[in-house]
Amino acid sequence: SEHPGGKLLLQGAGGPVEGFWAQWGAHHMSEKVQQALEKLRIGRLSDSAPEPDEERRGGGAWEEEQLNACRIQNRLLTSRYCEMPYVSETKSAAMSLSYLTPNEAFYVRNHAPVPYIDPKDADSHVVTFTCGGEEVSSPTLGQLLAKYESVSTTSVLQCSGNRGADNIAANGVRASGFVGGPFEHIGLGLLGNACWGGVRLSEVVRELFPKSCSEDVLDSLHVTFEGLDGYSTSTPLRYVLDPANDCLLATHMNGSPLPPDHGFPARAVLPGITGARQVKWVSNITVGPECSSAWNANYYKDGAGGGALQRLPMNSVILAPEPGWLVGARATEVQLSGVAYGGGTGSPIASVEVSADRGKSWQPARCLFEEASSRGNVSKFGWVRFEARVELEAEGVGSVAAGHGGPLTELWCRASNEAGEQQPDVSGSHGGYFYNGYHRVPIVRLMEGPASRDTFLVWNSETV
Repeated sequence: SEHPGGKLLLQGAGGPVEGFWAQWGAHHMSEKVQQALEKLRIGRLSDSAPEPDEERRGGGAWEEEQLNACRIQNRLLTSRYCEMPYVSETKSAAMSLSYLTPNEAFYVRNHAPVPYIDPKDADSHVVTFTCGGEEVSSPTLGQLLAKYESVSTTSVLQCSGNRGADNIAANGVRASGFVGGPFEHIGLGLLGNACWGGVRLSEVVRELFPKSCSEDVLDSLHVTFEGLDGYSTSTPLRYVLDPANDCLLATHMNGSPLPPDHGFPARAVLPGITGARQVKWVSNITVGPECSSAWNANYYKDGAGGGALQRLPMNSVILAPEPGWLVGARATEVQLSGVAYGGGTGSPIASVEVSADRGKSWQPARCLFEEASSRGNVSKFGWVRFEARVELEAEGVGSVAAGHGGPLTELWCRASNEAGEQQPDVSGSHGGYFYNGYHRVPIVRLMEGPASRDTFLVWNSETV
């Protein structure tokens, strides 16, 4: 009863459960799994042989996805946490290159093997709509695209655990569920901005489920999305039905068909909602009570006893310079850049401020609002890029930087939205998720010495 996959295990009826382990590769990554199983051990029948590599790899279940072109490029442009399932983090340099994050550089968060669908079969992919345990309709993707208007919206996609390392630094190791697992050091790159294309979920759901969309029952219902990989989760029906939220059954990403790692041929795009609810490879959409899957009931929750995470908080992060950047001893300012987004607050970003003296004074950054408007898209869910030349404290101010002998300072940023809300100095732990405190980037100022800064850099270059 304590196991998140307990219902699935019972379906094994006392038989082998290796198939479940092959599908959900996370069992092999974390010591927590072994620790949990140890509590349930009742004995040992015999000494077990080491697990064959082929079984660990799911008997070939992970092989097909290794060869898709976008995955191969993604490995070059991201930092990777694991291969089975594939999880990668976009590097700051790639995030800062353009307003829209390139598909091949976009972070990936999979939970199981990527379902393979031949591109020639995309139009015949069936999406089943159910309510009350009964099938309402089973149109093909081609039929949905022919019946409903194709639209696009620009929106941030963010993993719930983004900035997980900042969360641990601010709230302590006991406040995060990531400690001891592969995602303990998550930075700021489980985040991207894309233009998504598809059909409006509000139109499809209202037409297929008219009774469920009436005001007297609306707030008690969720929309559950299930993917071909077995992942399922839900979001409140009212949010999906609000046309202002631009919720889509998406087929395109930045003008191209969805890459396999991002849900080809169709995924849910729910602007302002955490990525954990935006199911990929959608095969079933159900209107009913909140989903009881492990992804709602056990994971992606607001700490112990909290509800399922939904709306993202407002956030901003500095993309350049990166932590540990070396600044000349006589430098008076630093050029920085970053992104800010309103999340699920319902209010667009109004301004961003930066500080180089740990918040004693703040300077306004220049927000590039024109980037969104020039594309004819003023969506409140896309990010806003910002830049600034921030004045540094006088030479010699700051703590000592180990290994450099120079003073260590930090660059900070914070965002505000049009509703007057401001990003907090430090945010709560939320079980390791949704951290949105000021983003702090440590930089190191070189000390004056016998050699100039230029000589120092040349010496290092020649040594390397």
